[in-house]
Amino acid sequence: MNLVISIVIAAFGLASVAQTTPAATPNPYVDGPSIYTQRCAACHGDQGQGSGGVPQLSGNGAVTANNPNQVIAIVKHGRGAMPAFDSQLSDVEIASVLTYIRTAWGNAGTSIAAYQVDAVR
Repeated sequence: MNLVISIVIAAFGLASVAQTTPAATPNPYVDGPSIYTQRCAACHGDQGQGSGGVPQLSGNGAVTANNPNQVIAIVKHGRGAMPAFDSQLSDVEIASVLTYIRTAWGNAGTSIAAYQVDAVR
């Protein structure tokens, strides 16, 4: 049976279609939490509560501000003890994690797109 299926796939050229399927675009609601857990939670806490002088992210007005440029700049370039992530994460990944942070734990911020991250120098 598998041989028949392989012959049919080869005959109709379907094998090349399967090999050229583009990679999935990162989903901020899937990738954001994962990036946060890997890169941010150790300092900011698993619920964004902060501790020991590290700012809390939950309920933080700077995190959920209508204009996200300040929080984007902090993540990209760092500030104080906060490391810069612009060389470690792509614009899509930064947008994903910030979208998660701005909408998690009761935060009412809006999502951030990669073009917004790119625009902040």
